[in-house]
Amino acid sequence: MQDLTVIPSRPMRPSVFARRLIVTSAAVYAVAGTIAVGLIEFGRSFVADHGALPTAGPIPPALWAGTVLLGTGSWWMQRSVGYVRREKQRPFRRSLLVALVTGTLFVGVQSFGLWCLLTQHWHPTEFGNTTVAAVMFVGLHALHFLLALLALVYVSILASADRYDHEYYWGVSACAAFWHFLGVVWIVLLLVMGLIL
Repeated sequence: MQDLTVIPSRPMRPSVFARRLIVTSAAVYAVAGTIAVGLIEFGRSFVADHGALPTAGPIPPALWAGTVLLGTGSWWMQRSVGYVRREKQRPFRRSLLVALVTGTLFVGVQSFGLWCLLTQHWHPTEFGNTTVAAVMFVGLHALHFLLALLALVYVSILASADRYDHEYYWGVSACAAFWHFLGVVWIVLLLVMGLIL
């Protein structure tokens, strides 16, 4: 029989929570930014050496790679919900950590993918409405993912303080639902971009 005893949450002063949220968020965004800048610099040197980025149609391969990372992160988020429902705290926190790492990689790779999209389709002399719309929607979607990543950091910090259990896990479910929703929106955006670019 499974032991469903509730682990009392470790008290965390608001100032400690705020400090952890700020430091962890800054670290996550710094890592994502470093990945993005590193990939963009690699892309620039590739363009300088070869004249253009490799393409596989209108959608840059980096955006497809980001889609795989998004799906992986969404899957780990759903696993974390399942673990917390069954009061499996260690796998729950581990799943959140994997989702956080995957989400960080996603934001870095997706930023590079947006740069590739701009490089491939944005020509200052010929502004097409479809290109402007595609770039605008991808950029707006990226901003929403920055917020989703912040929500994941928030939930992860609370999970590390044992704030979630089989009776109270609404924050984890809401965060997972937000990621799933953004994933569906991203798939729709990819389909639309494939049609209009």
